[in-house]
Amino acid sequence: MPIIGSQEPLTVRVAGRLVASDNATAAVRLLGRSPTPAWLVGGFLRDLALERPYRDIDVVVRADPETVARALAAPTQGHVVPLDRERGVFRVVFDDGTTLDISALRGEGIAADLAERDFTINAIAIALSDSPEDPVDPFGGLEDLRRARLRLVSPRAFRDDGLRILRAARLGSELDFGLDPALTAQARADLACLAGAAPDRRRDEIVRLLATDRAAAGLRTLDRMGALVLLFPLLARARGVTQPPEHYYDVFEHSIETVGALDALMGAEPPPGRAAASLRSLFWRWLDPIAALRAYFEEEPVPGRSRLALTKLAALLHDIAKPETKAPDETGRIRFFGHADRGAAETAVIAEGLRFANRETAFLRTVVAEHLRPLQTGNGGPPTDRAVARYFRDLGDAALATLVLSLADHMAARGPRIEHREFGRHVAYLGYLADRRRVLGTMTPREQLLTGDDLMRDLGLAPGPLIGRLLRAVDESRAAGEVRTREEAMDIVRQALTPER
Repeated sequence: MPIIGSQEPLTVRVAGRLVASDNATAAVRLLGRSPTPAWLVGGFLRDLALERPYRDIDVVVRADPETVARALAAPTQGHVVPLDRERGVFRVVFDDGTTLDISALRGEGIAADLAERDFTINAIAIALSDSPEDPVDPFGGLEDLRRARLRLVSPRAFRDDGLRILRAARLGSELDFGLDPALTAQARADLACLAGAAPDRRRDEIVRLLATDRAAAGLRTLDRMGALVLLFPLLARARGVTQPPEHYYDVFEHSIETVGALDALMGAEPPPGRAAASLRSLFWRWLDPIAALRAYFEEEPVPGRSRLALTKLAALLHDIAKPETKAPDETGRIRFFGHADRGAAETAVIAEGLRFANRETAFLRTVVAEHLRPLQTGNGGPPTDRAVARYFRDLGDAALATLVLSLADHMAARGPRIEHREFGRHVAYLGYLADRRRVLGTMTPREQLLTGDDLMRDLGLAPGPLIGRLLRAVDESRAAGEVRTREEAMDIVRQALTPER
């Protein structure tokens, strides 16, 4: 992390190179030359000080924020979006995606405004003028940036907005900052305030935490605060639930370690430690040329919520039903029969409660329901092309995520006892599945050899589920290279009909 102030003062950075967006820079300079008192504040200054990328600029004005927003948008090709009329927050959106958020000054002056904020590193301001002044830093935020520490501005911060408990864990994970012990203690004391936060706001902070490269660390922070089981009550019963000897962790720890495995595999940088870095290297050597995993996981089924963050949520919840399904089989070995299906149903309820979109809920449900499927596809040996085609057809958009979760699940199950050779076999197997999917082209739409109308007309069949089953049998045979013509497709249908009749 850059050392704050090691190269140049923060005011020089603001004056010299505000943002990459010319229009946003022009808007801020216009505001600085106007008679309206205005200050740059919040996360923008924090990220600028840390030399992190940013696209959102926060400004406080002693004026009507909507009037200021519209005055700035007109000459800079921006458009105005009201974020919170009641609190006086308006956004100017520029054509490159950069945004300028304009808020009304709270209190009598900028120090009073900063006192209403959450963390000291977000309670820094710089006056906008032709001659920038020193930063306004009444709570020691710059020193906390230097020390990589997250502290509360006020003990009442969580009572003012319970969502800040999640934001603390997310920022600690995102910035790799330590949390002040007083902050953690205050979060535990004010935990009930988090329950009052709107479900969609909780969802967005959870997703932002999971999108970081240290999501597992963020989840452990939430657990220390008591917030993790408040968000996901069913996880509470997983703590201390032992598993068969091949598992290093209990169900609760395994769930978080599975997220940690995805952090290690999918993070922007290799994980610390030679062994983990070696496993990651093996993973990418096998799978990246085949599956274009980066692009797949960076896609956002819903804007702002990546497929990787959703996969990490599925990883956290994939064994959520193990405690209720734990039982010995006839040999006395501990089993968890049906935990995947039951966990999928429970995951869907959780996703709906957090107001995830239908397509996201379906994705989460599929990944949890099918997280054992990749290894079952081969049934102890190389999978047939028909089995590969069926796997990718059944799982659709969730197929690659489920492959990678299978590997993360394996890593978390073995823990520090994982063997490089065993891991390599698992990666090679998943690489084979992904490669056969590419060769077979099962994800590429092709002209149908037969339609439901063909089957009803030529074979006298009635509409119903049978038609769908027959067409799927044709698709599987075609994907496996067994069917190329309409006549061969009809032969497959007739063979399938023989036991039906």
